Amino acid sequence: MPRAVLDTNVLVSALIAPNGARYVSGGEVDAFVELIRGESIVVDDPVPSPEPLSGDPDDEYLIDLAPAARVDALVTGDAHLVALREQLPVRTPREFLESLAAP
Repeated sequence: MPRAVLDTNVLVSALIAPNGARYVSGGEVDAFVELIRGESIVVDDPVPSPEPLSGDPDDEYLIDLAPAARVDALVTGDAHLVALREQLPVRTPREFLESLAAP
């Protein structure tokens, strides 16, 4: 099973976007949270990088976390992060789900 850092926008979008890659109705929210909690690994905050990579300073924690957690993918819909594909293993939610379904 691949390891991934999920940008919080991915989780929030999954809960509120009926046309997104995954939609969770009000009755499924608790089960969704438990699934995420059960499948998650807590990683200590990494030391911040001295050189920011993103045009958005709020993204730097994800940029630092992905290599520190040795993940296969940083899953995000954020354009600032998607633009960093050359430096990081960034995947959109749809790309990540498709990679899980691939043989």
